[in-house]
Amino acid sequence: MMKLHYTLLFLLTISFRLAAQEEESSTYPLGVFADNQQTLVFGSTINVRQSPAKDASVVAQLSAGDAVTVLATDAATLRLNGWTAPWVKIAFRKDGKRLEGYAWAGVFSPSSVRLGDVTIVYGITKAEIEKIENAGDGGQGSSGKYAVEIRALRGNQILSTVATTVFMDGGYYSQFTKYNNLGIKQFKNWVKLSYNFDACGYPSYEIWCAWDGAKLTMLPVLSTISDAGVFFDSESYLFPETEGGLPDVLLYQHEHGEGMIEDGASDYTKQLRTMTWNGKAYLKPKLKGQD
Repeated sequence: MMKLHYTLLFLLTISFRLAAQEEESSTYPLGVFADNQQTLVFGSTINVRQSPAKDASVVAQLSAGDAVTVLATDAATLRLNGWTAPWVKIAFRKDGKRLEGYAWAGVFSPSSVRLGDVTIVYGITKAEIEKIENAGDGGQGSSGKYAVEIRALRGNQILSTVATTVFMDGGYYSQFTKYNNLGIKQFKNWVKLSYNFDACGYPSYEIWCAWDGAKLTMLPVLSTISDAGVFFDSESYLFPETEGGLPDVLLYQHEHGEGMIEDGASDYTKQLRTMTWNGKAYLKPKLKGQD
């Protein structure tokens, strides 16, 4: 009789939470905001326009870190920097006055976290989208390589930026989580940006960043993917404050399995290795079986 299945392991893995977690925010799919959602400008400088069109007159300019309220999402869309997102109607304050206008949704941070007087935001700066055929229903979908940046702001000043790329499509949504003191001496604050898709066969990503009070340091991006009854592959970090962690050591864990776990026997492997700090960044260790 089948006892367990790798989908269960996948769900257990992605539902794990650290005790030091402080706050987490769930957001809508890429480029989508809820009505009346408050957010911050991610782009360095943006134009707010009179109507949802790139040639419409400019109402005002806003800078990174400026607060806005997304009043509603417009039906009009704009393809910019390789990906398509809607225009949104926003309200904001400028020179003591409340103003309204339209801006492209891709210039706003889906959510943010506060670390003292510093705010951490994130967004997509560029994408390369490719249409793909959906073999199941004969329709078309899309897959893209997205350039993601995480920025530390003090007021409107960008203090530090880190960047990476992930492969996903428009159905992905993000979560942004803040952690305090996970046990690594040189880093007291951490943030984790996760991109997830609620279906088997799509990888989820974890982008961990440390803040040392002056700059952001990004760890190698982690991914987890599962296809029910077929395979399971997961990457995770174990911090000193994580169950199974070691004092002042960052551990990398890789789990892989094929098929089902039946009657206590399975094709399942787990490798645990120490991450190396080279003075500037953490390096992912080489695993057994890798060239």
